[in-house]
Amino acid sequence: MLQPSVLALVVLMLGMAAAIIPGAHAKRELLLHERFDMETRFSITPPTVFMSIKFFPDDSGRFLVLDKRGTVYIGHEDDRPLQLEPYLNLDNVDFGDERGSLDIEIDPAFSTLSKQFVYVYYSPIDPEQFRVSRFVHVEGPGHLSSKADPHSETVIWRDALGYPGKFHYGGALLFGPDQQYLYLTSGDKTKADWAQDIWRTTGCVFRFDRDGNPHPNNFGLTFDGKGGVEDTMFAYGLRNGFRATWDIPDPVAAAPPPASPTNPNANATTTAAAAAATTAGSSSNSNNNNTTNTNNSSDNNNNSSDSKSASDNTGSQQLPYAPRLLVGEVGGNNQPLSWEDIHVVENGANMGWPLCEGACDNPDFSMSCTCRKHANPLFSYPHAGTNAAVVLGPVYRGDEFPQQFRNNIFFADYAREEMWRLQLNPSTGAVEEVALFAKDVGEITHITQGPDDMLWLTTSRGQIKRLTYDEGHLRPEIVTAQASVVTGMAPMQVDFTAYAVHQQANMTLSYRWSFNDGTADEFAANVTHLFRREGEFHVQLRVTDSEYRTTALAKAITIAVGQAPTARIVSPVNGSTFVALDIIRVVGVGTDDNALTEDNFSWNVRFLHDDHFHPVESGIKGRAFSFQVADTGHTYEGRTGLELELTVTDNAGLSSTTSVAIFPKKVDVMFDTSPEGAALYVDGLPRVTPFVLDTLVGFQHPVRAPDMSCVEDTMNKFDTWDHTPVRDWLLVVGEDEAGHSFQAHFEPAPCEGSTGIPVRDGLVMHLASDAGVYTQPDTARLRLWTDQVGDNNLNRIQGTPVLVRDGGPNDSPYVLFDGDGDALYRDGFVGLPLNTRDRTLVTVVRYESPGYGGVVYGSPDCNGAFGAGVSPHTPGRLSMRGYCGRATIDANRVAQDEGWLIHTVVLDSNHVWMYANGEAVTNKAMVMRTRGSEDDSRFVVGADIDLSSHVRMGVAHVLLYDRALTEAELQDVHAYLVKEYLSGLDDLVRLSVPIPQHGKRYIVGYVQLDWVVTVAEDSPSAPNPDELVVVISLNGGAAVVSSFLQSSLPLFYLPVGAHTIDIAVAPASAATPAYFFPSAEATAVGTARAADVSSAAGGAGAAGLSSSSASSADAVGADLGTVDGIPLPSLHIEFDVALGPYVADDTFVVERRASALLRVLDNDIALYGQPPLDVSSISIVDSPNLGTLQLTESGELVYNNLRGSDGDVDTFSYTHLHILHHILHHNNYNYNYNYNYNYNYNYNYNHDHNYNYNHDHNYNYNHDHNYNYNYNYNYNYNHHDDGDDHNHNQSAQDLSAATPSSVIAAPDKTVYGWLDASAGGYVATARTPDVRFEHDASVPHLSFSGSGGLQVAGPLRGLPLDNRPRTLMAVVRYWSPAKGAVVYGKRKCGATFGLGAAAAVARAGRWQTSTLRTVGALVPSVRTRCNDMVSGAAFGMGEWVVQSAMVVGPTVFQTLGHDVVGVGLNTLKTGDGSLFIGQDSVSQQHPVVDIAAVVLFDRALNVDEYSFMVEYLRWKYLNQEPDADKVLSYLT
Repeated sequence: MLQPSVLALVVLMLGMAAAIIPGAHAKRELLLHERFDMETRFSITPPTVFMSIKFFPDDSGRFLVLDKRGTVYIGHEDDRPLQLEPYLNLDNVDFGDERGSLDIEIDPAFSTLSKQFVYVYYSPIDPEQFRVSRFVHVEGPGHLSSKADPHSETVIWRDALGYPGKFHYGGALLFGPDQQYLYLTSGDKTKADWAQDIWRTTGCVFRFDRDGNPHPNNFGLTFDGKGGVEDTMFAYGLRNGFRATWDIPDPVAAAPPPASPTNPNANATTTAAAAAATTAGSSSNSNNNNTTNTNNSSDNNNNSSDSKSASDNTGSQQLPYAPRLLVGEVGGNNQPLSWEDIHVVENGANMGWPLCEGACDNPDFSMSCTCRKHANPLFSYPHAGTNAAVVLGPVYRGDEFPQQFRNNIFFADYAREEMWRLQLNPSTGAVEEVALFAKDVGEITHITQGPDDMLWLTTSRGQIKRLTYDEGHLRPEIVTAQASVVTGMAPMQVDFTAYAVHQQANMTLSYRWSFNDGTADEFAANVTHLFRREGEFHVQLRVTDSEYRTTALAKAITIAVGQAPTARIVSPVNGSTFVALDIIRVVGVGTDDNALTEDNFSWNVRFLHDDHFHPVESGIKGRAFSFQVADTGHTYEGRTGLELELTVTDNAGLSSTTSVAIFPKKVDVMFDTSPEGAALYVDGLPRVTPFVLDTLVGFQHPVRAPDMSCVEDTMNKFDTWDHTPVRDWLLVVGEDEAGHSFQAHFEPAPCEGSTGIPVRDGLVMHLASDAGVYTQPDTARLRLWTDQVGDNNLNRIQGTPVLVRDGGPNDSPYVLFDGDGDALYRDGFVGLPLNTRDRTLVTVVRYESPGYGGVVYGSPDCNGAFGAGVSPHTPGRLSMRGYCGRATIDANRVAQDEGWLIHTVVLDSNHVWMYANGEAVTNKAMVMRTRGSEDDSRFVVGADIDLSSHVRMGVAHVLLYDRALTEAELQDVHAYLVKEYLSGLDDLVRLSVPIPQHGKRYIVGYVQLDWVVTVAEDSPSAPNPDELVVVISLNGGAAVVSSFLQSSLPLFYLPVGAHTIDIAVAPASAATPAYFFPSAEATAVGTARAADVSSAAGGAGAAGLSSSSASSADAVGADLGTVDGIPLPSLHIEFDVALGPYVADDTFVVERRASALLRVLDNDIALYGQPPLDVSSISIVDSPNLGTLQLTESGELVYNNLRGSDGDVDTFSYTHLHILHHILHHNNYNYNYNYNYNYNYNYNYNHDHNYNYNHDHNYNYNHDHNYNYNYNYNYNYNHHDDGDDHNHNQSAQDLSAATPSSVIAAPDKTVYGWLDASAGGYVATARTPDVRFEHDASVPHLSFSGSGGLQVAGPLRGLPLDNRPRTLMAVVRYWSPAKGAVVYGKRKCGATFGLGAAAAVARAGRWQTSTLRTVGALVPSVRTRCNDMVSGAAFGMGEWVVQSAMVVGPTVFQTLGHDVVGVGLNTLKTGDGSLFIGQDSVSQQHPVVDIAAVVLFDRALNVDEYSFMVEYLRWKYLNQEPDADKVLSYLT
C-alpha cells in the first residue's frame, strides 16, 4: 500500500518548468473565492511524481493515478485517509528527462465491453519508441483489489521516431465523445522546426481507435493515403501539447441554435487581458477576435462521429456548437516573446510552432506567422519576461460549484503555481471572462472533474488534491502544527502541538497524529511521542469537525532520528566551466556509522535555465559516473548551467544532500541581413535581425536564410551569405567565433517571385513547376505546391501525384496526375475572384484522358465552380468547368493527347472566352456564381471540385488573375509561356496508350492493347501522318508493325505473370513489317526504349523492339527515334496478369537487435471480386534466418532481429491465402488452409483434397480426387486441420460450437457465453443458467432447453441493418416450433431478422421453416399486420439442417441446404438493437433447439459461394462428405 508522507521537491518538466528552490516550504493555497477549499487528500515522499488521475466510468468512485516512473495506483474517493494500492507496474519505463509514463486513460465503455481496458502512454527502455499500450482490467473481490493484467499488454500505437531530444513529448491521452477514438497529444521532441514537418511525428495530435487503427478522415490518412504521413495524424504544429480536454456544451431545446462560427478557430482569440494585467502588464491582442483560419479545415466535419455521439444522447435537445478538442500548448523559452496557448484543434490544423506563438497575427511573429496558414488560439497569455507553463484542465459542467463557474475552463500554470478560469459563452464557446482563481497551488500536472463534481488534481510532488465548494460551512483550518525537535539520537522524545479553528463557533474538532513508525495513531491536539529507532519519519496531522466530518490535512513534519551520513562532491569543482562534448567525471564521497555501498549514493543531473531547470538524469547509483555534454538539443542561451546533486542515504533511511553547479563557456555570435530586418532561422526558430546568439563553445546550430523575405513591404530574394552561397548551413561554435558576425544578403524581387511574368497586375495565384514544389524525402511524390504570390498553397494530397523533373515542355519539370485518384488541392482559399467578378485563368497543361475537372476552384454546386479542363461527354474537348451542364462550356477543340498546350479561360463582363495556345476556340455569355465561403470550397488540380472525377494530366504552370486581361496582355502572357514551354518540337507527335496502363494489374483473360497517335495539324514542322507507323513488341519478342495510328491489338489469354510492351512511333521507311505474335516461350523482359534497340542483346527474346530478322532489326534500330530531326515518342509499359492477389516485393531497413512493423500489404493488391487483404491472410513460405516474424493480436506483422551485423540482409517469402481462406477460416476454428497455385504450360490439371479430421475417437478421414483436364494450368490444393487460428474479414458474426475455446462453459456444461470469431468480436452472454454445451456429442452444439437463451447487447457494430443485403446461415436442430432461434434487431414491426421454425399444418412432428422474423409487436393485432414469412417446405423434428436466409436486392430467399424453399419481398427495416440465440427477440419465447454454428455475412453470397458454404458447414459440423463437384465449381 502506498502510504501518505511528506511533500517532496520533485520537478516535472512540461517543456518549460517551474522554479524550484531547494528547501522551500509548501505554502497554503490562496483561493480567491469564498467557500472554495483546496484539500490535500494524499502526499508522498519523492521520487514519486504523479502525472494524472482518471476516474472509472462505472460510478464506483474508484480512480487510477499514474506515477511518472511507471506505477499505476488504484484508490477510492470516499476513503479517509485516502489509500492507494498498486494496480499496475510497468518495469520497462525510461523516465529520464521528460520521458516516462505521461498519461493514462480508462475505456469509457468500461462497463459494456467484454473486456475492460485501460491505456497508458509511456516511453519504454526498449525499444526506444513512445507507445500507447492497452491492458485488461481484472476485477478483484475487495475494495481496492482490482488489478491490470501486466501480461495483457497490447501495443496499439507507437512513435517510430524514437527519442531524438530530451524534452517535449506531451502528452494527453483521452477518448473523444463518440467513445470510439483515442486522441493523443505530443511535442516537438526539442526539435522545433520538426513541428512543421508533417512527415515526422513531432508536435502532433493523433487519433486512433482501441486497436490503433486510424480514423478514416484523419489528416495523415487523407493527405497521401496509407503510409507516408503518419496515418493517425490529426493535427500538427505544437511545441508541447501537455494536456487536453473536450468541450462538450450543455444541450439546448431543439431550435435554430445561436449563431456560432462553423470553424471553432473563428471564435475569438482572447488574450488573457486579466492575466497580462495581473502578472505581466502586457497589452491585449483582443483585436484578433474575428480572425478566421481558412487554411487548415481539411475536414470541417472532422469530429463528426464525436459530435453526433454527443448530440444523439440529448433526445429532443441539440448542442449550441459542436464538441471541440482543446489542447494546452506550453510555450517557448524566449521569455520576452513567448506565449502560452489554448487551441481548438481541428483535423489538419497547424498550430504554428515554431513560426507562431500567441495570436496568429502576433506582431512579434509577423515574419513567419499568418492567420491563413496557422490556427488562431482560443486563448493565449504572454510570458512577459517570466516563466509560464499551461496545464489545461476540464470545462466545468458539474452541479457542485455555483452557476457562475459552470462553462468555465479551469487551467493551471505549472511554473507560476496558479490556477485560472475562462468563462465561456454557453451558446458560442467564445471566451467572455478571464480570472485568476488561486495561487500557491503547487506544480499541478493534471486536473479532472470527478464523479462528485469536484476538481481533482495531481502534482509533481506526489500529491492528490481536491478542490471543493461548501455552501454552508468550511473545513477546519490548521493554524499551527509543530514539533519541539526534529533531529536527535534514538530514543528521541518529541512534543507535538497543534491548534486549529473553524468558521462556525463552538464546533468540536478532533485531532489525529500519524507517526509512520509502526506505532498507533494518537488522538489529541498536543501529544508526546517516543521514537525508539533510527530513521526518517513523516508525521501527519488530520483535524476533523464533529458535525460535517470534513478533514483538514497539515503539511507533514519530517523527524530525523539518528546521525545522518555526510555527502561531499569531489569532482567537478563548483563553478567550473565546460564546452560541448566535454566528458564530465563526477565523483562523490560520504561517511556514516556503518559501511556505505554504491547503492547508498544517488545522483541527479539538471539543466539550469534562468530560474527553472530541466531534469537530465535522475536516480544514478554509485560513487562516481561520467557523462558527455551534448552539442545539440536545448541551447545554452541566457542564464544556463548544469547542477549535479548527490544524496547519500544510510540503511536507516537518513540522508544528506549536496550539490554543485558548473557553467558553460560561451561566446556571442552576431547575425544580420542586408537589408536589415529580415528573419533568419537558428535552431528552427525565426529571429528578426540583427540579433546576438550567446552560445556554448562547440555547440551546433542549424542556420537557414529563407528563400524570400519581406522587409517593410518589399519582397527580397536570398542571394548569398558573406561566407557561403548556400542558404542552409551548420554553425559549429568555436572560441574564435566570439564577436563574429554572419550576414545574409538579399536582392529585391517582385512579389510573385518570378521576374518573367509580363503581366503582374491582378495576379492572385501563381503555381510554377520549377518553384515551390516540395516532394517527400528521396521520392518524387508531392508534399506541397506553394503559391508564389499569396497563401493559397496546395497542401492536401489525394493519391500520389509526382514531380517529373525533366521531359516536360522544353524539358522543364511538371506535375503528373495519373487520372486514377491523383489530385492536389487546398480546402478554402483567400483572395480569389468569386461570384460574377471578372477573371483570367491560364494553364500550361497536357491532357491525357477525358474527365471532369483539371484546374478548378469554388464549391461543388451547380455554377459554384470555375476552372479549365477537358470534357467527358465528347471525350477530350477543351472545357470551362462550372460543375454542372448548364454552367459548363465545351469547345470543339479536342485537346486529349494533343500534348502540351496553353489553355486559357477569361470571364469578362459575364462573357466567357476560351483559348488554346492563344487562339480563341469558343465564347459564350455566362453569368458565373463562383462560391468560396462555404465549408466545402477548395482549389483543385488534377480532379473536379468534388474530388470524385480525375483527369490524367501534366501541369507545368498556372496563373490566375482577379480581372479580365486585355487582348494585348493575353498576347504577352501567351508569348511568354510559348517561349518558356512550347518552343521545342518534342510534342509535334504524341502517343497515348490508355490500355493496358503502366503498372496496372489485369485478371487472366482477354487483354487488349489500345493506342492513339496524334500529329500536330497547325505546325509546318510536323511530319506527314501517312509516313508513320506504330511498332509493338510484347515481352521482348518480335515486332508487330501497324500502319494504323489509332487502333488496337488483341493479346488474347496472357499467362499469369509480369509482362512488358514496348510501343513506338517510327518512320514507315525504317520499319519492316513482321506480323508475328510472340510465342509462349518468349520470356525475356524488354526494357530498352525504341531509340535504343540497336544496343539490345541479340537472340530470342531480346530486349526492346525488333523484327523477325536481324537485318530488319538493324534497320529499325538505325532510324526509329526521329524523322527529319523531329523526336518520335515511345513508351515502355509494364503490367501484370494474375489470378490471385498481386504480391510485390518489399525492402525494409531494421535497426540491429530491434523490432520493426513491416507494412508488407502496402503494395499488395486484391483483384476485383476478391476480399480485402490483411495480415491474417499471409502465409509464410520461407522464414527469415536472422530473426523471427510475429503476427500481433492487432493484426500487425512484426520482424524481430536476433542476430547479424550492420548491413546484413535477411529475407523471407510469403504468399496470400486464397479467397477461400477468408470465407471458411475464422478465429478459434483450429483450422489451417494452405493454398499453392503454380502456373505453367504443361496443360495438366491436378486437384487433390487431403482432409485430416481428428475427433475424440481419433477418426481419420482422407479423401483424394484426381482430375486430368486438357487445360493450361496445374492446380495443387492441400487442406489440413492443424490447429492454426485465422481471422475472417467478411462475416459479421461467426459462432461455432465445434471449437471448445469459443464457448465459455463450466465443467457441468453450463454456458456463460459464446465468443464471436469474426472481426466483429461480439460475445453472446447467457441470460439464464439453462443453456448447456454438449461438447462431447457427435455434433458439438449448444442445447437450449426452452427456458434460457444468449444475448448480444447492442449496438450491433457491423451487422447489416435496414434492408441491406446479408446472408444468415445456421447449423440447427429443432425440437419444438420456434418463432426465433437466431434473431437480431429491434422489438418493432419489421425491425427484426432471423431464423426460426413454425408448426406444420398437416404433418405431425414436422416443422415448416420460418426464416424471416418481421414480427415486432407484442399484441396479436400487430402480429397479424406483420406476419412472418413461412415457407411450404418441411423437415423432421430432431433433424440437423443447414438453414439460411439471404437478402438480395428486393428479394428475400429461404433455403434448406442447397434448396430454395421460400421467396419473399424485402420490406425489412432491421433496427440496431440486440441479437438473441435460442430466444425470440419479440415474444421472448424460448424454443427447444440445438445450434452448432451461426454465420452472418454483410453481403449476399453468390451461388458458388453459398453452395460451398453449405458443403463446408455439413462437413465441418455434421460429418458429411462434401460434394466434390460443388467444391470444384467454386474453386475453378
